[in-house]
Amino acid sequence: MDNQNTLYGPDRIHVLDFLRGIAVLGILVLNIENFAFAKSFNPYLFGFDTELDHSVRFWVYYLFQGKFFSIFSILFGVSFYLMMDKLSQKYNGLTAMDIYARRLLVLFVIGIAHAYLVWDGDILHHYAICGLFLFTLRSFGQKQLLLISLLLCGSIMYNGYERTNRAAEQYQAYQVAISVEEDDHSSSQQRAINRWQRRTSESNPDYYQDDISIRQGSYWDNLLENIDSIKVIKGQLFHDNILFNTLLLMMIGILLYRTGIFESYQKWRYYWSITSGLLVLSMYLAYGRYHHWSFDYLSPNIHVIKGVMYSIIYIVQGVSYVLVLNGLYQKLCQSRHVNWPRYLKPINNVGRMALTNYLLQSLICALIFYGYGANLFNQLSRSELLMLIPVIGLFNIVFSCLYLYYFSQGPMEKLWRKWSYVTSAKSVY
Repeated sequence: MDNQNTLYGPDRIHVLDFLRGIAVLGILVLNIENFAFAKSFNPYLFGFDTELDHSVRFWVYYLFQGKFFSIFSILFGVSFYLMMDKLSQKYNGLTAMDIYARRLLVLFVIGIAHAYLVWDGDILHHYAICGLFLFTLRSFGQKQLLLISLLLCGSIMYNGYERTNRAAEQYQAYQVAISVEEDDHSSSQQRAINRWQRRTSESNPDYYQDDISIRQGSYWDNLLENIDSIKVIKGQLFHDNILFNTLLLMMIGILLYRTGIFESYQKWRYYWSITSGLLVLSMYLAYGRYHHWSFDYLSPNIHVIKGVMYSIIYIVQGVSYVLVLNGLYQKLCQSRHVNWPRYLKPINNVGRMALTNYLLQSLICALIFYGYGANLFNQLSRSELLMLIPVIGLFNIVFSCLYLYYFSQGPMEKLWRKWSYVTSAKSVY
């Protein structure tokens, strides 16, 4: 059994373990929907047996959608900045770059294996590619990073503007078209009517029966579906529409870490005022977004200002969640005069094994929902699904505590580190 002082010694920034544990457990709340339902984001298709299911879906999205992905991405940026900083101090420049590059390559391979063999929603290979950009940005000053972050944020907001403006133009074209007598419709007016009606009509569940049959089929069926869904072997390395979002969040993580707030939130003079303001603003805006998404999904948003704000709302929420949890954790430490609260150790353990637990969640969900397991795909309602989440989360916690009682790091973390140091072992260690 490893020395517990090594696991929880003063050299660790314990709040990062805690935040990472919260992020992994929170991500499960949304990821499980992707395992459980075909077209999981649509609120009118699957898993809605009663009005309660619609309310459950709203609160899940309002409190969880995008926020814990944001936390995970922010912490990924912090972790890789810390790792590169330590490598630079310990080794010469080329050796440090070598290890960093191999670490990203190993993460990419793990992510691709996860995507093809278990779940096509993997984010790890995407993170590995984004990590290459982090390497080039590491030497930038705060002002330069802030400027690049603002440019990325501006790009995301512009995309939100374009998307909403396009919907507004389609709606306007529809209104003009229906004001004309049906017999007098031009071909372009009829296309405008058809396009808007398709956009505002409920999807036909029968259209997704093939997807349901595949997920309820054998492992081979699911493997072929993953191969068809993941386009890495065709050269598509990123998930659609999240490259800039992910990079922005990682850069925010580096910016926050450099200010020193993860060691002491009091480095910010107005920490709680800033945190409270961000949280209140983001929760207010998010309420409108997710209420519309949950209960008025078939009426596209055509208000440009809302569209622009909605495009970054989960980023702002994610940052505010990080600040709130970071401050509360440190306050608990101060009130008890300890480096870390022992009763939060189980959450910290989950965070120390974040990679293992993320992959473990996917394996458990695949065995619960897919045909080669318990075959519950498309069988549960949204409210029934909630009952599984604490069970899987508790398993993550118990497994992490037991494993770290005997070992210093999780199995995948150890494998990741070992494969990152595959050459020149004597000179590296």
